[in-house]
Amino acid sequence: MQYLASLNKLSIKDCARLQIMAEDLLSSMPDEVEIVDCPGLSNWCQIQRINCIEVASGNKLTTSNTWENVMHEFDDLTSVEHLYFGNHWRFFLRRDSIPILEELTIWGCTDIPPLFSLPRLTSLRSLVIKDCPRIHCLPSYLLPSTLKSLVVDNCEDLTFLRLAQENLDAFEELQLMNCPKLERVEGVNCLFFTKILRIERCLNSSFHKMIDSHLFLQMSKLQVAILAFWLIAKLIIVLAPTALFLYLSLQRK
Repeated sequence: MQYLASLNKLSIKDCARLQIMAEDLLSSMPDEVEIVDCPGLSNWCQIQRINCIEVASGNKLTTSNTWENVMHEFDDLTSVEHLYFGNHWRFFLRRDSIPILEELTIWGCTDIPPLFSLPRLTSLRSLVIKDCPRIHCLPSYLLPSTLKSLVVDNCEDLTFLRLAQENLDAFEELQLMNCPKLERVEGVNCLFFTKILRIERCLNSSFHKMIDSHLFLQMSKLQVAILAFWLIAKLIIVLAPTALFLYLSLQRK
């Protein structure tokens, strides 16, 4: 693979015995890399040159020594901006720095450790939590204050979610889907500048009442803004002739 200098996309799936020798490592990093269920690919490039990583079926690979070899190569993640990881992601806790990580997707995990345990995670903007059973609560201290987008999908036991107060003014997207036991989302009434709000298949009646009150509050604010705009426009129309008359009078003098 050392001669694939112009490679833009690399996808290798379900190749359990495939190995790449050191002399055949990629000489340049593709724009998009997807390696799924290939436990033999412990070395295939210089890991510090990756800015987008996707590791699938992690739970399956944790039972092999090869998986530990793969994780050992992830010592330098300082260039990673987008990280997608499933099933087994506690290797993060052994890392010193992921300073420019902007997007994090977690799926198929039964336990999510606190995100503040990730050192210097100061740039995280988007967090997706998907297919994570047995997660009952997501308090605000699990969510970084820089977060602008949160998507929670198919967390069937989730009952409580608290949004961090520090970033409610900057929060742009909240999507909650397939969380039938969700009863409360604290902070949703303070999302004044949300661009995307999606609630789907969250069947708890008390949660629906809370969302309805939030939408009513948002509509009330919109109505007040429209009324204020109308009054200002009306005032301008009324005062414009007087202002023009005074201006012309001053010009004559």
